[in-house]
Amino acid sequence: MIYILRTAYKKTFLVALIAIIISALSVISASAEVRLFTSATDPDDLTDGVYNIVNRQTGQYLDVFDYIYDTEGKAYLAPRSGQNGQDFLVQRQDDGTYILYPQSENGAFSLSYCTDIMESEFISKRFNLSSRSKFTVVPVIENEVSTGYYTVKPARMTDNNLALDISHAPGEFGFPLAGLALKNDSLSQQWQFVKVSNESLDILGGYVNVRMGYTHDIYAKITPEHLIGNLVWESSDPEVAEVNKQGIVTGISEGTSTITVTCGDYTDSIVVKVTDLPAYTWYSQHNTSTGGWDADSLAGVAFTTYAGVRKPFFVNGYRTADDWMDVGCKLCSESMILHNLGARLTMGYDLRTNESNNLEADPFTVALANSGSYGININNVRVPNSPILVNHYMINPRFNLDGKAITTQEYYGNNLRHIKELLDVHPEGIVVGMRNAARNTTHYVVFTECLNPDDPYGNFEFRVCDSAASTPELGDNVPFKQSISYVSLGYGYWSIFEYSVYNVVE
Repeated sequence: MIYILRTAYKKTFLVALIAIIISALSVISASAEVRLFTSATDPDDLTDGVYNIVNRQTGQYLDVFDYIYDTEGKAYLAPRSGQNGQDFLVQRQDDGTYILYPQSENGAFSLSYCTDIMESEFISKRFNLSSRSKFTVVPVIENEVSTGYYTVKPARMTDNNLALDISHAPGEFGFPLAGLALKNDSLSQQWQFVKVSNESLDILGGYVNVRMGYTHDIYAKITPEHLIGNLVWESSDPEVAEVNKQGIVTGISEGTSTITVTCGDYTDSIVVKVTDLPAYTWYSQHNTSTGGWDADSLAGVAFTTYAGVRKPFFVNGYRTADDWMDVGCKLCSESMILHNLGARLTMGYDLRTNESNNLEADPFTVALANSGSYGININNVRVPNSPILVNHYMINPRFNLDGKAITTQEYYGNNLRHIKELLDVHPEGIVVGMRNAARNTTHYVVFTECLNPDDPYGNFEFRVCDSAASTPELGDNVPFKQSISYVSLGYGYWSIFEYSVYNVVE
């Protein structure tokens, strides 16, 4: 009897031991599954930060269209591409809900859903926050162990039995769309939040001239965008150029100064040249990086006119009229004059900087005025006019100088002496349109200074700012005969068929 009890005890102990081992292996196995996603955040620790949101079923990343591609900025799934739309600033609210900000287009928009799924199941971007921007994020638990995934649900719905899912509707541009569907615990409704560790800080634009006593707005782009309030600006020589907390540089005296912006361990800098020339601005129509204005971030922006013509606004280099700016010499020239005057765009939105109204004149802001657009919906609304074919009736009312209106005077059939006389009155520069009769081509440049004003024979030579140049050496306040227009494009005083001159005045 004793032997039997001992045997039974041994068997019971063995069974219990096996059960414990199986249970332990199950926990280890579950833990191993969690360790496969060690970059994912813990289920109870979804703190504020920037994340990639990855679908469990497909392994693809949640992304959003820029308005250039889709008028609603809908969410979709795609492989990891490193684009800003795959980075989401996740912010927890006091009520426990979350708001998700895709970091494309300066992080100015939040993900949002329609209150009626029958009207629209898709998740889109929204400029103004509302209750439709709030989501609940619930950990997915299997066998009492966290999987590292979440269910993302709309927080403000009459029927809250919905979850973020892959849409069964036809995709766009070859990508499946993301939308709301009835919650069914499928893998397609489970999402992993992976913390984004990559950060960057870059000053927009790469070549800055500032006139003594004038200011210039310098902008920095930081990833993730929510750190924008932590930027620290500094000038290497405040006696040449001062910079304030907003990155606004003031020219103090002639020379150069390095302006540096810092955020934590990240930093970037730009050399600012301060000059006493009244005409000091140079913009390139072919150089996105160091062409005197921030054009890099406009490489993907496109204008569509009511006539149906759609082109990218800016493509780096010469593209034989594939982009608007390839024939934008007149627009660039007008922009230089407006900037030299200190004129500001009174109403408009700059998608490069997320700034509204009172914007500096440059080719992009002048194009907004010229095309009749205010910028906030530039990518999903057709504009009534070409952004390049300069129309002063469109531009002038949108710009002012210290509250005063801008007007334009235009002259035809000019000669070198008349141009010299106009520069005497308008030292900020005048726009000169030249026609090469032999090639039947036209081009516009800004004449900034007469180099030999006392020439008794009227053979005046001029300094110019030429937008056709890709480098400052060939375009920034250079003698005309050293400019790219003369050296490479074949324009010269001997080949000019006619002058068309206009200047901008108060």
